[in-house]
Amino acid sequence: MRRAARRAASLLRARIGRPHIVVDHHQRVGPVDADYCDLRPHYGATSTILTEYLEAAEADVSQRLATALLYGIKSDTLMLNRETGRPTCGRSCRSIP
Repeated sequence: MRRAARRAASLLRARIGRPHIVVDHHQRVGPVDADYCDLRPHYGATSTILTEYLEAAEADVSQRLATALLYGIKSDTLMLNRETGRPTCGRSCRSIP
């Protein structure tokens, strides 16, 4: 892990303690100490993972939350131009109110 990232992680841990949940689409770069960890490096965006959780729970998604999730997908995938290991938008984008 780069020095700046290690420092940021250390400062964050000092402020909030041990994380309970880690959800990310990046490769693991070190040990993860959390009660629940869902790392999917073959996904293009963490928002895609979160959208799948909401769909599985059949949750009502507000327009504001849907907009935030779509923004996350678009920013992580460079406006859907970055190649990912699986369809990133697909059904997730169709579920936006």
